[in-house]
Amino acid sequence: MLAGFLWVGIGNLSLGSSGLFGGHSAQGEGGISSVQAGEVSPAGNDALLELEAWVIRNAFRQVSRSVVRLEWVGGRNLLWEEMPGGALATGTVLSPDGLIVTSTYYFLDRPSAILVRFSDGEVLPGRMRGRDFNRMITVIKVERELKDFVPRFCAEEDLEVGMRTVAVGWAVGEEPDLAVGILSAKRRIWGKAFQTDARTSPRNYGGPLVDLRGRLLGIIVPFSPDGKSPIAGVEWYDSGIGFAVPWWDIQAVLPRLAAGEDLYPAYLGVRFAAVNPILAEPVVKAVDPGSPAEELGLHSGDKIVGLGTKQIKCFSEVEEFVQQRYAGDEIFVQWLRDGNVHQGSVRLGVDRRVLQMGSVPAAP
Repeated sequence: MLAGFLWVGIGNLSLGSSGLFGGHSAQGEGGISSVQAGEVSPAGNDALLELEAWVIRNAFRQVSRSVVRLEWVGGRNLLWEEMPGGALATGTVLSPDGLIVTSTYYFLDRPSAILVRFSDGEVLPGRMRGRDFNRMITVIKVERELKDFVPRFCAEEDLEVGMRTVAVGWAVGEEPDLAVGILSAKRRIWGKAFQTDARTSPRNYGGPLVDLRGRLLGIIVPFSPDGKSPIAGVEWYDSGIGFAVPWWDIQAVLPRLAAGEDLYPAYLGVRFAAVNPILAEPVVKAVDPGSPAEELGLHSGDKIVGLGTKQIKCFSEVEEFVQQRYAGDEIFVQWLRDGNVHQGSVRLGVDRRVLQMGSVPAAP
């Protein structure tokens, strides 16, 4: 069982040119002895256990320098209604020019002051920049060169369901802590997040989720499979169902957030009759008055067949396409009505009802 666990978890990890189980010694802290590929004996179990522990510790060390602790006073967040005495959260360095990301979960309002504590002990003031209320990411800016604190990044093609993951947080204590699990799904929350069974909670929201090489997969945030409210996901606290936003999705909007722009979930304004989003055809039941869908000319009974360059076959694909975008994005839509194809472009709006849940500030 242990050998199988290790093969699943670190079978693709290489340490030097020989590989982890390439028939050569895998030396780590404590002098791990040679482990031959495919050979597991009672005497070798201790070596395997030591090797497992070393790999996890090494991944933790690799990313720990990128983890910061945020301390702030004033404002409100989604965990505590008022914070006059200050609060703590985890952040992750994401670029060398002083940009740090954390979870919007903590920043419902702009705090009076933010302090950023780095792994080398330095403490600097930070300024909150933009907030992403769709992927629940907030950017903090410090005036410091952070080249040595930027994590290594895992390529998207290297992700595999079942790979081991390490979730790191630094909301409490004098040093970061970790939780270990697996990557249990790649495209959850309508394609916006990875799912992991590593324990996630306010202790590590805003912290990094990494692989066993210590490479960044994404930033840990609270999400719910069903809820659209900004506070959705708190109910999964330490449940073994956790989520992280892929780092490349964050990088795509990082310039906008760094410039101080707040981003909001996109809204098309169509409703569907069917209850099974996976199997049901995307036939419109109703169009919200004043919505982008109404502006586009969609009617009840229309069947959406294309969004952007993607062909649409079920209404879950409509939901996923829209939820991955932001208010203000322009999309191309094709639909069938009485056997005829209609098409047009429209700018996605903001669903005010979603913003009101959790008292998120309304978009300008």
